[in-house]
Amino acid sequence: MKISYRDGPRLRLALAVGSRSLIQNSASLDAINVFPIPDGDTGTNMASTVRAIVASLATFRQKKAGSVLSRAAQSALAAAKGNSGAILAQFFSALAEDLDQEARISAKHLADAAVRAAEKTRKALSIPREGTILTVLHDWAHAMHEKAQQSDDILNVFTSAYESAKASLARTRDMLPEMRRAGVVDAGAKGFVHM
Repeated sequence: MKISYRDGPRLRLALAVGSRSLIQNSASLDAINVFPIPDGDTGTNMASTVRAIVASLATFRQKKAGSVLSRAAQSALAAAKGNSGAILAQFFSALAEDLDQEARISAKHLADAAVRAAEKTRKALSIPREGTILTVLHDWAHAMHEKAQQSDDILNVFTSAYESAKASLARTRDMLPEMRRAGVVDAGAKGFVHM
C-alpha cells in the first residue's frame, strides 16, 4: 500500500518504533564506542535521549505531524546525553524548526527538510568530523531527497534512504583512524541507522 504522507499519529508511531530499535541495540553500540573517546557510553546516551522522545509522545495525541516532531525535538534537547545524543537532538530540532507547522508531511517535504537539518546539525558543531553520525545523516538525507524526486511513496523513499544509510555507515569504518584501528563503524552513526 502506497503511503504519501506522515501525519501526527503515523509519525508518533514511526518515532516510537525507531527509538525502540535504538534502545534494543544500545549495548552493542556501547561496545563499539571508540570515538571521540572510548568511554563505552554512546548507546546508553542515545537510548536515554530517545527514551525521552518516547515518554513525551506516549500520551500525546496531536494529529499534526509538525506538532509531534516539535514535541519530540523538545524532549530530545532536554534529555540529550553525550555527543551522539546531542547531535541527534540537534537534528530533530532543526527538522522540527522546518516542519513544525505541517499537518501532514510528504516524502518530498520531509526529504527537503532532512537535507537542511543535516546541514544545520553539522554547522552547530565547532569541529564537525567526517566518518561520524554527521556523515550518515548527510548521506541518508541526500539519498532520501534524491529518491523523493522519483517517488511520493514515503515508505519507498525511506527504504531507499535506509539502504544508503547502511552503506554510509559501513564506510565510517575506514574514515577515522580510531575506527580503522578498532575495526568498527561509528557507534553514533550506527545508532542513527538503528533508529
